[in-house]
Amino acid sequence: MRTSSRIASVCLALVILAGLGLAACGQPTATPTPASASVGYPEPGQGGSAGQDPGYPGPSLPVTELPTTAEPPTTAPEPTAGQASMAGVLFSYRINRALPGTQVFITRAVGPEQRSLPGLITGPEPSIGDLYTFSDDKGQFAFNNVAPGNYFMFVEAPLAWVPAQLDPNNAEPQLIELKADERRLLGVLTVAWP
Repeated sequence: MRTSSRIASVCLALVILAGLGLAACGQPTATPTPASASVGYPEPGQGGSAGQDPGYPGPSLPVTELPTTAEPPTTAPEPTAGQASMAGVLFSYRINRALPGTQVFITRAVGPEQRSLPGLITGPEPSIGDLYTFSDDKGQFAFNNVAPGNYFMFVEAPLAWVPAQLDPNNAEPQLIELKADERRLLGVLTVAWP
């Protein structure tokens, strides 16, 4: 019996809501006239008054040109004894530009021989030893004082992390093997975005 009374209550509520909806449909709505619609943003191309930025609807943002060439670093940082370092430059082959201000991280390889990808890549996890940095205004980046071992490198992309490609013809994550006291120059690392 309780179930049938609940069903009846839900049906009654739906009938009331449908009735209110139909009643609202019959109400006339006011359509703004051109005179009353003048409040708000100016029309495109009509900007502000003299001396103001004519950007629409707000000030124009400066356009920053991305570097069109990938100039890899010529040296990697000097690591402390027993550690390693690496340096490179990020370059998008889709837009033919270096990628300044882009986050890049390395994560240790896993598995019995430390040559496999971790199961899930969600971004840098410093608690498990991941290291991250950002590329500079030329798209260059460097990691210093990295423990020797095997790593995979990932680059931040919209809503994802993509593998940095040491070989532009191979989109698979590529193993980077670092030895103690090594200063590795990675050269140009390509990514498929933006």
